[in-house]
Amino acid sequence: MSKIKIEHAVKVPYVKLDKETGKPVVKMPVDAIVQITEDMLPPITGDERKLGGRLLTEYFKAAIAILEDEFGPIYIYQNSMEYLGTTTIVLKD
Repeated sequence: MSKIKIEHAVKVPYVKLDKETGKPVVKMPVDAIVQITEDMLPPITGDERKLGGRLLTEYFKAAIAILEDEFGPIYIYQNSMEYLGTTTIVLKD
């Protein structure tokens, strides 16, 4: 078994959309876990510093942009998105 430690992980449920019709290709959403690095985020603002850190929406926007670049048109289930922080993924060999 392999373990992978991911920092600033975001879970994003999505379905792929047909390029021509814009309708979902499948009915069940797939969960993607995306790692967001600091260079993918805009500079931290003064308001965010006062609040103690970045807003989670910045991480969600970056994760959505990565998935759209990778898979093309997708529908995101925004109410089910989660910030996982530092997490470990265990892969069975």
